[in-house]
Amino acid sequence: MQHTLMSFFGTVLLAFGIGLVVGLVKYWGTLKQEWTTARQTESKASAERILNDRKRVLSKAEPPQPARSQDFAFRGFAFYEASQAALQRAGCTMLGDFGLDQPAWTVPGFRTFVRVLRTDDRQTVCTIIDATPNLAGTSGFVKLRFYMAGMHRHYLKAISLRTELSDGSFLITTTHADFVKEELPPEILREAVPRATPVPALLKRHRERVASAAERTNATVVPIGTVDQFGQSFVRYQSTVRALREKIGYAFTNKEQQYFDETDPRQDAEMARSMFEAMREMENDGKKRAS
Repeated sequence: MQHTLMSFFGTVLLAFGIGLVVGLVKYWGTLKQEWTTARQTESKASAERILNDRKRVLSKAEPPQPARSQDFAFRGFAFYEASQAALQRAGCTMLGDFGLDQPAWTVPGFRTFVRVLRTDDRQTVCTIIDATPNLAGTSGFVKLRFYMAGMHRHYLKAISLRTELSDGSFLITTTHADFVKEELPPEILREAVPRATPVPALLKRHRERVASAAERTNATVVPIGTVDQFGQSFVRYQSTVRALREKIGYAFTNKEQQYFDETDPRQDAEMARSMFEAMREMENDGKKRAS
């Protein structure tokens, strides 16, 4: 049961270009239930698992691994196929499906993958994700909590475009989804557009941003035409994110906590504050022991 609840708040590696880094789905109702029933011991254990997994994911310097889409047949492929078709009509070429670095305790119905394409000019990586939870096989209690908390209303699908520039910066233009946004380093410039934005308009907006940034910085676009080049760019992106977290910590910052406070009215403020504080306290204690 504990692993099922943790999956609601589990880390998902979204550094493929969505610009959310390690995204956390806002399943506060379920986390609140865990917090209430397990109290301090279980809550601290949960915070420790999340903190350790964030460190694990961002500490890796490996390219994403191919995924077998048939392993995710339980979620259906309608969003993937429709988005892929729209991108291909715009001249994009398929690179493949890739797995997300999700923790072992993630419930099967919460696992997902990304479909990656690149534009015909090799300037932009296009990522498609559908992280909508599938509750098949979960208990009636979990289903009840899921719907009572309104978690079924979270929109967890996105098309994201990412371009790397020669000065080490990344531009990301993504359709809006209900993933948690984290602080990003100044080298990563992210913009979200309405989720209903058509692919041609999304591409147009992204190319405008890339042209403006290139002119302003005198940088050139790093071409991404192959799977290997995609993997290399991913590792560089990951390194950029990791450098920031090494400075500000892997625990959620006050600014990231404020995002939760402002965007989820159903959230229990006291529970959220306790969880974030527990993560920051653990990280600070670890630094003191290491010094």
